[in-house]
Amino acid sequence: MRFFVQQLDLEMSFAKGQDVMRLVESLIHEVYDIMRGLWQTRQVNGALCPTKRSDGMTDADEYPAIEAEFPRTTYHEAMSLHGSDKPDLRIPNKVRTSIRQYTYNTTDNDRRSNGSTTSYHIISPP
Repeated sequence: MRFFVQQLDLEMSFAKGQDVMRLVESLIHEVYDIMRGLWQTRQVNGALCPTKRSDGMTDADEYPAIEAEFPRTTYHEAMSLHGSDKPDLRIPNKVRTSIRQYTYNTTDNDRRSNGSTTSYHIISPP
């Protein structure tokens, strides 16, 4: 079986980001519904594998339905929780930021200066 990579170019006049996301989301739902009618899943060595419905597998399951609306994350949320603006949500780790304030003496006339440092901690789920 051969899979081909497809590309979709959208030309939309005066479209906002939400318009593009809504259109692409509805397109993905349509394609996924068609695929669910043609394919089913089957456990092979612990992994879910696609199987054509015409193969007559009795131990196959339905493809799971996808959520009505895809989750959206703002740039700030993605950067603060995942440390990337394109996070892989399959990885459950989150990033916690700690800012520590400190005071130190400089060699310049023994003046006290303030500073801060930022550290990032990866938090793994239990």
